[in-house]
Amino acid sequence: MERRLGHNSTNSSLPPSCELFDKPERTPAKKRTRKRGRQPGAERFGLSMVEHPDQAIDHVLLTCAGC
Repeated sequence: MERRLGHNSTNSSLPPSCELFDKPERTPAKKRTRKRGRQPGAERFGLSMVEHPDQAIDHVLLTCAGC
């Protein structure tokens, strides 16, 4: 009997419309200790902009894409 009461639409093949009991309570998400993205103090990667570059390359389309 306990096993049957433990079944719901998330752990069996029952559709959600057949829920007979309340859904189990969800535990709140853990609070993040760090902000998203690059963390303070992490190295930066990539090229920086310079006043006078060594060379400049123009990229020109050879054919029209027909836009």
